[in-house]
Amino acid sequence: MLLELSFETPGEHVQVAATGAFRLYETHGFYVLPDVVLFTGPAVPKAELQEAAVVKASGATPDQQGLADTIRSAWNDAADRADVWETGRSWVSGRRELATRVVVSAGLPVFGPGASPEAVVTWRYVYTDVTGVSASNDVRVRLVFMPVGVQPPPPAPEEGASRRHKPTVLRVRGEDEKDYTGFAVVDFGTSSSAVALYDSRYVNQRAIDVGQAAKLREKLAGLLRAAPPSPLDAPWRDLLRELVETVRPRAGNAGLADAAALADRLEGRPVSGGGGTDPLLDEVCLVLEKSLAACGTDLAEWFAPRLLECFDRAFTVPNLEELQIREVVFDPDKDLRERPSSIRVTNENPVEIELSVDGQGVRRDLKNYLFESELLPGMTVEDGREATTDDLIARVYRILVEATENFARDGDEKPVERLINLVATYPTTTPPSARRHLHDLLEVSLDLKKVVIDFDEGVAAGLYFLMRDFGSGRLEFGAEAIRARARLVSEDPPTWRQNMLLVDIGAGTTDIALIGLTLQDITPEHPDSLVRGRLYILRPEVLNSTGHAQLGGNYLTLRVFYWIKAALLDSLLSGPGDEQTRRRLADRVFGRLRGKGTDQEQPRVPLAPLVVGSDAEDPVPEEIGNALTAGLPTSWHRRQEGWQKAQDAFQLLWNLAESAKIKMSGTEDEGIDLGHTALQDLLLAVDAQKVSGLPKLSDLLPKTDLRLSRADFETLLRPALQEAAELAAWLVRTTSTDSEDAALDRVMLSGKTSKMPLLSRVVTDVLAHGEERLPWNPSELAVESERAKQAASLGACWAQAIRERGTGGGESELDRGRTWVNIDVENLFHSLPCGFQLKLTARQSKTLLWPGTKMIEVDDRGTLAARAAQWQPMIPNFEIHRPTGWGRTIQWGVFRTYNYQDRGGYRPDRTIFEPSSDGTRPALVRAQLEVDQSLTPYLHLSHGPAHYHVGMVPNQVIELREALGASFWSTEERRLRELPATVCVVAADADGSDGAVELFPQWRPAAGDEATGYFTRFFHDEPHLESPAVPGVISAPLPAPSSEGDYRFFLRRPDGKEEELDTLHVIGRRGPVARYVATLDVRGRLRLHRGEPRYWEAGSVRDVERTPGSVLRVPMEPGEPELRPERNPFNGRH
Repeated sequence: MLLELSFETPGEHVQVAATGAFRLYETHGFYVLPDVVLFTGPAVPKAELQEAAVVKASGATPDQQGLADTIRSAWNDAADRADVWETGRSWVSGRRELATRVVVSAGLPVFGPGASPEAVVTWRYVYTDVTGVSASNDVRVRLVFMPVGVQPPPPAPEEGASRRHKPTVLRVRGEDEKDYTGFAVVDFGTSSSAVALYDSRYVNQRAIDVGQAAKLREKLAGLLRAAPPSPLDAPWRDLLRELVETVRPRAGNAGLADAAALADRLEGRPVSGGGGTDPLLDEVCLVLEKSLAACGTDLAEWFAPRLLECFDRAFTVPNLEELQIREVVFDPDKDLRERPSSIRVTNENPVEIELSVDGQGVRRDLKNYLFESELLPGMTVEDGREATTDDLIARVYRILVEATENFARDGDEKPVERLINLVATYPTTTPPSARRHLHDLLEVSLDLKKVVIDFDEGVAAGLYFLMRDFGSGRLEFGAEAIRARARLVSEDPPTWRQNMLLVDIGAGTTDIALIGLTLQDITPEHPDSLVRGRLYILRPEVLNSTGHAQLGGNYLTLRVFYWIKAALLDSLLSGPGDEQTRRRLADRVFGRLRGKGTDQEQPRVPLAPLVVGSDAEDPVPEEIGNALTAGLPTSWHRRQEGWQKAQDAFQLLWNLAESAKIKMSGTEDEGIDLGHTALQDLLLAVDAQKVSGLPKLSDLLPKTDLRLSRADFETLLRPALQEAAELAAWLVRTTSTDSEDAALDRVMLSGKTSKMPLLSRVVTDVLAHGEERLPWNPSELAVESERAKQAASLGACWAQAIRERGTGGGESELDRGRTWVNIDVENLFHSLPCGFQLKLTARQSKTLLWPGTKMIEVDDRGTLAARAAQWQPMIPNFEIHRPTGWGRTIQWGVFRTYNYQDRGGYRPDRTIFEPSSDGTRPALVRAQLEVDQSLTPYLHLSHGPAHYHVGMVPNQVIELREALGASFWSTEERRLRELPATVCVVAADADGSDGAVELFPQWRPAAGDEATGYFTRFFHDEPHLESPAVPGVISAPLPAPSSEGDYRFFLRRPDGKEEELDTLHVIGRRGPVARYVATLDVRGRLRLHRGEPRYWEAGSVRDVERTPGSVLRVPMEPGEPELRPERNPFNGRH
């Protein structure tokens, strides 16, 4: 179904009694009604809701009809959602209450023991999808009102634990508050967060986007200050003098003495000339272009490329204002466009936080807990429950959301509009269970109507570069830019292909995506085609993706952190101070290093080179790390006392390492000096811990600074950056063996680490020159340095806006001669963004699903998923892994037969579910992997070949025996004797049989041949497990139906004659992912199916064992995230 209405429990006083039934318990003078929500089905971009309302409400007895009418009024008062587009999950009615006195006064007797009044309420909703298909549906729910004073039963232990750790509702919308009509995208990072806002409330028409104008002003100001080679100095000064004289009137005449003053004016606040114009900028551009045309050849050769670069840099700035996208500025005075993700707890009971970068008690590792939350001993939330890291994360999002709301006000005098729609990005390799957890956390804690968790950070950053390519609201310019960089792969219709690799290295994670762009000219034929515009469709597709949850800027800082420790200890051991003290320190350090010298016969080895020469797997080898910690302790994870002072020392050293990394990344200097004062403060903090056996270090510090050379810095960082580049090379190499798909056209770098020149060099070395070199031109490397952090949030915002609102355009635009581009964002979610393997042994695995596998409709509701083509014999530990690099995988899902227990408590029979003990017989039960659009893995379990429930859908069946005649029909067996003709299909509005597809060939069995030799599958008309099996066969996917949604079926005899059978009309939504197949059984019943025919469903493991062919779909247990403590800087171990 395209749009589904369902009911949810808002709290413990509303409990599920049965399917479609709820028990309501009185609480504080009220009965709370279930929440009513709408869901669009998977792969459905949006559906237009015409109506959602209660159309009938009936009391269980006549005297309870008043109660039913009260419920109907309460729900309908909240259900004001007509004529809106629904996408994902949205509220229809939430948190509706009936006062106990109102319920009683509605004609009910006073509640007594055992009295449970009931009402049955029918909701009707009517909707239209984007293809114009209309549908309506009625959903009934039964409400049982429990007597006053009766308390809900206690939950099961695991449910109680789940609710105890459920985050607190931090915000509740007031009835008089206005909802914000757009949405926000939050990119919650490891060190900082950025927010993008889609704001369609205002439309500003400008000649040039404000961001592009600002960049153009900045670059032109730099050009005016530039110094040409000395022979060109005089003509350049003349040109600038004429420029100033010409534009001076536009600048108000005053204060514009020379080109330097004009440059200063360009960098100041622009003065609007009305109508969105910038008179000074316009005049400068015009005069410079005229001057270029009139100047001499020598000056033009120097001047032209520099002026062109100014324009080029300006128009690579995304036109955010025209796209109605805003970067949230958290501090206008400082133009601060990101907030720290690190926090300090300011109150423990109830827990409250503030965002903070430095100081005692700062936590920097919250993003790690997206994978799995932890309890916070000693801290509680408002209702007294023990707090978890979820509560901290929810409060960070609350701060970001409220800051976004204030930013969107555009003035203190305007009321705040509440954000109700939020998009949240996530690291690429985040498991689906963590994504669902984040969705529920944000929806509950922030009182949101819709939360979208569809864009991973790698794909979102890639979409930013695609948005940037389009440059302006004139989408045709972007189409031409893509065509210029793409390969023509088809002439009919004209189709171009481009593969772009995105490497996003943030503070904590590396996210990599390979995105394929297919641009197709789909201009319809027209008599006046010479004067009409062109119509293109752009389909982005995630070909493959990978990432590393512990490879980012913080890991680079950690390597510098250990180098400072080592270099500082080297300095202390060779500096001034008491020789005996130095000897005690040396014994403490080198006593933990085997063979590195602890006596006079064995000279000591300097420590810093040992750190510099380590590989990328760990920040430092364990033995060296232990020695450095012994000499310069900054760890606290095992400290019972003095841990706060150890944290202080860690913080000082961390800040020193981070500052050194940033300085060295932004310059090409040969080195930097770590100042004596900062080192002294660090050693004083270490001394303050008073660690037993550790001498006083501050007395040993030399007076000189500590120098980090360029060579050591790059040697330290290169292994980690190379690890990221090799992940990218692996991604491209393993995506496809097809030469077209394997071609790499562009490489883009984003994330704060992308600003590091060393990263560009390493990526180029690995991709273009190393052992894994790829067919790629290094000149096609693009780095986003100005919006390195904001790229992901902006890209996701742009894509979600297109997803919800489209790009407009149509026949009218083509008639005006304008080219138009439709961008199919939904195509991003129609194929697997990664592969999945069955883990067999430590070094052996079997690929079940490849990256790029197309999602198919797996049922008549249009559910999209990818299914493995081959069923696998069950093994006791069925582990599915997601490959992430050379020899690297992530455990994605697990099914252990020996642990599984169904709802009835029954466990699988190991003699059926597992292979024989000697390995000579595989398990009798087989499994098929299915992965849905959220990448959640499921297993279909079947004892023997799977059977299908084909049903008897009205108007979707053709009886062949009526067309074939009695001679081909066995009356005794009620089945076909043979199939004397080929069954074919063609879209019903096609002419004749041209383009017909053969579905089922002739079947002429010889004497003794079994029907199952042709009819290789088994069908059931009824879903119950006692229904008989009927041999049948399933066709290949049918071609697209006619424009009216029809298929014409006919028989083709051996002599070529054709006989009409019937025309069947498809059911449900039609579109690019719609899939139809036909089935034919031995009784001659030809059926048309939306999606794959359903499996014959088992209800339990026992059913699978006892009823061969029945299929049980079971979710797999989430895999365990492999986070190594050695690579976590903030766990107290370093």
